[in-house]
Amino acid sequence: MILGRTPAGLIKTKTDGGLRAVNCACCNPCEECFVISIPQALRELVANATIDTVTILGYSADTFIPNYNPTFGFDAWYAVFYNDPEEVDFFVELVYDRTTGCLSQTYINYDGSGLAAWGDGQVCTEAPTQNGTFTINGEGEYVYWYLTGDLYAAVPPPNLVFT
Repeated sequence: MILGRTPAGLIKTKTDGGLRAVNCACCNPCEECFVISIPQALRELVANATIDTVTILGYSADTFIPNYNPTFGFDAWYAVFYNDPEEVDFFVELVYDRTTGCLSQTYINYDGSGLAAWGDGQVCTEAPTQNGTFTINGEGEYVYWYLTGDLYAAVPPPNLVFT
């Protein structure tokens, strides 16, 4: 039985009399805009990240909370990256959920006028966007998008590095 479509256009189905969803994007908790699934081979490294072991676009975290659990009910870390507290030309917030392996990102403000996020811009926003790909520790092709047009600067790939 077809239940409908996910925001990414994938079909949700049920096959066992309506008790259990099978073969659908909704089964992966990381399948949504602004969230990516960390590969299994990197999960221990990412789960144990510290302020000194993670960078994005070459920037180290300015704030890092290793046990972030205010209201979400999961075991996570939280990091904020920015290049200058007076003139924020680069800003990113990350939350890593250790229980699911999902890494969420609120947005990237780059060079004061570039706005980007993880996911497919055609699915995640109605604004004009351009898609690109980025890597984690130099591997993979994770999709991100950035706003386009006269008011917005292009955002380079937000490559993540965990050491």
